[in-house]
Amino acid sequence: MLVERLGHRADMVANGQEAIEALSRIAYDAILMDCHMPELDGYEATRAIRQAEGPTRHTPIIAMTANAMTGDRETCLAAGMDEYLSKPIRTEELARVFAKWLPQQTHETSPQDKAPPSAVLPPPPSPSVGYSTLNAQTLRELEDLGGRKFLQALIQKFVEDALQCVTLIEQALDAHNIHQLQEATHGLKGIARNMGADSLAQLAVNIEAICQSGNTDGMTEWSPRIQTTFQQTRQELEEVLRNP
Repeated sequence: MLVERLGHRADMVANGQEAIEALSRIAYDAILMDCHMPELDGYEATRAIRQAEGPTRHTPIIAMTANAMTGDRETCLAAGMDEYLSKPIRTEELARVFAKWLPQQTHETSPQDKAPPSAVLPPPPSPSVGYSTLNAQTLRELEDLGGRKFLQALIQKFVEDALQCVTLIEQALDAHNIHQLQEATHGLKGIARNMGADSLAQLAVNIEAICQSGNTDGMTEWSPRIQTTFQQTRQELEEVLRNP
């Protein structure tokens, strides 16, 4: 919806291999490449695309990742990507990237599409309005993007997906499986940032960093924290659903 709002059309695929196959059929103007995907991740997919293109063509590839750590941008560029966006993806940032990498593109847009993204967003909430674990501005932007029903559908889907991630995290903690724990927390981090579930996202960031450091002391203490934060986030999102 963000891409369409900016006057472009997008096709979606499920993994890196499908991205390669899609590009072999259609000469896309650009690729928004998720870095962490099943079967073939964004880094390997980008390398394969660059090898197939050779010196005669260069499709702009914009990395999209839940990571926002030192060295992540360099890793993306080293794989052959041209630009780097960290989640949550903001309309103004996406517009900036399109303007940079698609300078010759012109599109028929509605008057609302032509307005600067900030011009159609509602004002930020006052300090007295909001939720302790949620980013109220992100929720307002999502509702502005697609309407109330769209926001409700996103919340319902987020709760389902986040619950699955939390379950995988608890299973990984019980089994002392660091690899599974890191994968599950990375997935939770991405969807939580996109939903504005800042407290849950930050906890996932912390656990993922601990996994990467190799210091797994006190692993059993993480399970109640992740469950408590998820349940609080869930309750506050359900309150959003109840209050139009």
